[in-house]
Amino acid sequence: MEKVGLMGPELPEPAVAVAGNAWDLSYRLIQASEQPVTLIATEPLTNLGILLTAHPDVKDISKKLLLWAVVLSAVIGHQRQNLIF
Repeated sequence: MEKVGLMGPELPEPAVAVAGNAWDLSYRLIQASEQPVTLIATEPLTNLGILLTAHPDVKDISKKLLLWAVVLSAVIGHQRQNLIF
């Protein structure tokens, strides 16, 4: 079997069921926080993009927004092309 990123660690079952999607849940948690929230987004950044599009005020009610993104390099034949997501 081919190894993938989540093979190995034993993860517990979720303690609570969460209804809805990631961006609306994130928005509700940010709004409910009594302290300023720092968002740390790792790739892929789709959920963050949808969060900021659906709830543009999140940038005003968040303390910081940190992004972790890398450039993916692909070799196509003899031509090397950088793909930025």
